[in-house]
Amino acid sequence: MQVQRNIISFGTYITMFPQLVAGPIVKYGEIAGQLADRKESLQMFGEGAGIFLIGLAKKVLLANNIRMLWDTVKAAPPGELSVLSAWLGITAFAFQIYFDFSGYSDMAVGLGKMFGFNLPINFNYPYISRSATEFWRRWHISLGSWFREYVYIPLGGNRKGMLKQYRNILIVWFLTGLWHGASWNFVLWGLYYGAFLAVEKTRDYEKYVADQFPLRDMWIGVKTDLERMAGKRDSNGVYLGKDGYLLQGFKAPQPEILQKRVAALNSFAASLPEVSFYFMLVPNSVEILKEKLPPCAPTDGQLGCLQQVRDSLDRRIGYVDVYGTLYSHRNEEIYYKTDHHWTTRGAYYAYRKLGEVMGFTPYDRSRFRVEKVTGSFYGSLSSRSGFRHLRPDGIELYLPRVPERYRVHYCDGDRVAATLYFRENLGKKDKYAVFLNGNHPLIKITTAAENDKRLLLVKDSYANCLVPFLTGHFREIYVVDLRYYDEDLRTLILSGGIQDVLFLYNVQSFCEEPSPLDALL
Repeated sequence: MQVQRNIISFGTYITMFPQLVAGPIVKYGEIAGQLADRKESLQMFGEGAGIFLIGLAKKVLLANNIRMLWDTVKAAPPGELSVLSAWLGITAFAFQIYFDFSGYSDMAVGLGKMFGFNLPINFNYPYISRSATEFWRRWHISLGSWFREYVYIPLGGNRKGMLKQYRNILIVWFLTGLWHGASWNFVLWGLYYGAFLAVEKTRDYEKYVADQFPLRDMWIGVKTDLERMAGKRDSNGVYLGKDGYLLQGFKAPQPEILQKRVAALNSFAASLPEVSFYFMLVPNSVEILKEKLPPCAPTDGQLGCLQQVRDSLDRRIGYVDVYGTLYSHRNEEIYYKTDHHWTTRGAYYAYRKLGEVMGFTPYDRSRFRVEKVTGSFYGSLSSRSGFRHLRPDGIELYLPRVPERYRVHYCDGDRVAATLYFRENLGKKDKYAVFLNGNHPLIKITTAAENDKRLLLVKDSYANCLVPFLTGHFREIYVVDLRYYDEDLRTLILSGGIQDVLFLYNVQSFCEEPSPLDALL
């Protein structure tokens, strides 16, 4: 981030009155570009005025009146309260504080938009959360983002092992308690939530809560149906497009963020000069299928990010450009309609492009038997948006006509399997976990390939359905997900005799802040 030397721009940021008193907390990097170059328009002014009025209504019509009910219950002697009255008071307080705080935040965002500033949202339906972790990702979002960037990550985040990750969480929440108030009540409140979130970091807990609270999806669906009747075409950042496609909106990051991320890749590759590096950055459906977006959908394009990454990569890193490949097949089912991933067919086309860059001969499609294993897949975008009355997706597996032998070692639980596909997951909510049984810190796949090539694949979940295409080209494939992997990546490469490293990410996850790739620095 460049130093701001213009006193007017600096003063504008410091004294930005819409968010100065009650938030959201706006980091300088989020509006640095807008201070120098922003566009005011009647459309933005109207949208801002609408957001402001919604916030005002939350505060004046809802929060203030609900507070009178809460004050009445609070003033009653405890011995005279019935169970129903007590629960009514608890519910009233929960909604009063939400409508009060989120109302102020909406008014700030609306005022900012009226003046040409796009300020970050601060609340995202927190009471539909399935866990405390999800709740704090939706409640006072800007505060959580500030502590994550300035405290949690500098302490090491989740990169130094589970014990230090728990320590870092407790430190963050100790400070969060002090931020809310300098008293032991707030300190204990912060440590309580810190302990709660530390428990929820275990993978078993996350899997458990993912299938709980079925009424949550029903209420999200009702809300979304009402919004669709009112003419709204987006929900929770997801747009309802043509032909039943759900398309996740994209907000381009500041160029400095991409530059930092690419610099981490370049530095990491330079530290291992004997290893060949490759990078595949996959555009999301919102870019390839942008003609399916509703008219005037305010989402950024991804071509600029793709070009900046390609131009900034060190020449010794082979860039696998799949944009043209995917775009040329855009009329085929290369992305799911209700999920953020590409389909197996989309992954197959990318695999063929990867072969061109890495120097292996990709297999013809006739080598595979395509099996549709389910036709009832509702993916992540369906769950996130709440859009209902959509046709489900199908999931296809590309199975070699001549069966291959594998040994798949899941190093986190020391589990060994003889397959890349886990069909039992087709009966669960996350049917995409049929590929590789979902995401894991480290998977080692030993194949029957007649060579001694070893590949490290550092990836997000887009790679899960591409991995099976690679088993005929490499004797060993190490699959690492940096969101969960705590060990040193260089040690893994050197000890495993790995000759090729492929980083595979989709644009959305690559641009997220914070990113597990930052650990490479």
